[in-house]
Amino acid sequence: MKNSPFSRPPSVLFALMMVAFLGMLFSREASIEEDLPFFLIKDQTFLYVELAGDAAPSGVYQLSDGASLRDVIRLTGMSLPVDILDQKVCGEALRSGELLKVVGKVTEKASVQRSWMPASHRLTLGIKLHPDRMTLIDWRILPGIGPVLAKRIEENRQSNGDFEHLKAMERVRGIGPKRIKAWAEFF
Repeated sequence: MKNSPFSRPPSVLFALMMVAFLGMLFSREASIEEDLPFFLIKDQTFLYVELAGDAAPSGVYQLSDGASLRDVIRLTGMSLPVDILDQKVCGEALRSGELLKVVGKVTEKASVQRSWMPASHRLTLGIKLHPDRMTLIDWRILPGIGPVLAKRIEENRQSNGDFEHLKAMERVRGIGPKRIKAWAEFF
């Protein structure tokens, strides 16, 4: 019984437990900070695509950059009519933030509509916004934009064409360099 660790004074037992705990804590921290193993791809870029519709397994999917609609169909196991799969648009590369909506029944005439996720979804996923891919509702999630300014932005884009970049939005009455600077982190 004398050789048992519990026969030692409590302070020695406590010190041994603290040393063991700190050893585990620091060894765990070191493993997190180490470089990734050589077989993992560090700089691989991903894109996020949202899938919706009756015939689609709805949700947001993380894909490798360069994936196409055909890849998404294979990944999700959707069985769409052959005429959809043969379309040129199925082979085009997807862009991060796209919304793919399957319209119609799989057994009947179905189609896939490509548009953009709502801006709130894109921001949540860390996808930068583009002023030409925003809707009236999307504009309202940005700080300092209410219904009047959002409507003014949309009307300006409809009458004067796309903005192409954030700075071009200064042509809208009520938007100046300060607002552009405040919104830069989102675009």
